[in-house]
Amino acid sequence: MSKRVAIILSGLAAFLILVLIVAFISLLQDVVGPGDETAQQDTSTPTAETVAAEPTETPSPTTLPEPVVEVVPTDTPLPTDAPTDTPEPTATPEATATPEPTATNTPVPAAPVVVVPTNTPVPPTAAPAPTAVPVDTHGLVGAHFALQPRSNYTVNGEIWYEFTVQNTSGGPVPFGALGALPKKDGVDRGDWFKLSWGGNNDSIGPGGLSAEDWIKLPETGNYTLRLAICFDALSACQNGSSPWVTLSQEVPVTIN
Repeated sequence: MSKRVAIILSGLAAFLILVLIVAFISLLQDVVGPGDETAQQDTSTPTAETVAAEPTETPSPTTLPEPVVEVVPTDTPLPTDAPTDTPEPTATPEATATPEPTATNTPVPAAPVVVVPTNTPVPPTAAPAPTAVPVDTHGLVGAHFALQPRSNYTVNGEIWYEFTVQNTSGGPVPFGALGALPKKDGVDRGDWFKLSWGGNNDSIGPGGLSAEDWIKLPETGNYTLRLAICFDALSACQNGSSPWVTLSQEVPVTIN
């Protein structure tokens, strides 16, 4: 509500009060007026006869309207148009994302290339490594070599073995000795070789050879046994002038 409206209402209320006062005064004059005039016209002292002859008129009480109490509003300043709603909290600005650093094209230092030599040169003072000479089996293949269950693994006990040799050459292959060669502690013991087949001008035909035999070992210890052949005389392989040619895997043996 503006200040102008308040002033208009205040004036209107004052006007109504003034009208009521005027109306009230007029009403009082109507009630009190006739008595005053009679009193003014008849100023003589009334006698008993007069009083008896003319009874005084008792005016009937006039019912006055109940006064209306009009509350005049004071010039209380109207409240300003203040917002009644609680102001919304100011939104906190979101944190600005930190821009990621732009990657620069910084050259990465190249790792040093280490060249690993494949062929390590042999020092001049070192002896050259022996070149492995491929073993020529003359077409013979050890197809089978195994120890039999009846073997006795004691000193000079009979250790039975069986073997099969195939001939892939297509013709007879001469040899000097064929049998079981023991090795003790990593050393071949040709002196304990057991000759199972061979002799003067002996050979293995195209059909191959199968046989069984036994060997005795004179000492306790750990051994291996394998099928070996000597293509020269047996004495040449035993004294090391000719090589032993292995035809099978090595089978471990322990003599108690």
